[in-house]
Amino acid sequence: MYNKVKVKLTDPYKSQFNIICAGVLLTLLPPLIAFLVFQKQVYAGLASGSVKG
Repeated sequence: MYNKVKVKLTDPYKSQFNIICAGVLLTLLPPLIAFLVFQKQVYAGLASGSVKG
């Protein structure tokens, strides 16, 4: 049998900000790393798309 982990993020009087912040960090890291790796291509695409002609 597998143990189920239940995490309550909010209680009536407090929130578990450490778990919320860890989730936000894990959610934001992959897109941030992808942007940093492909930063030149992103800016080149934005610049070429803004030129009319």
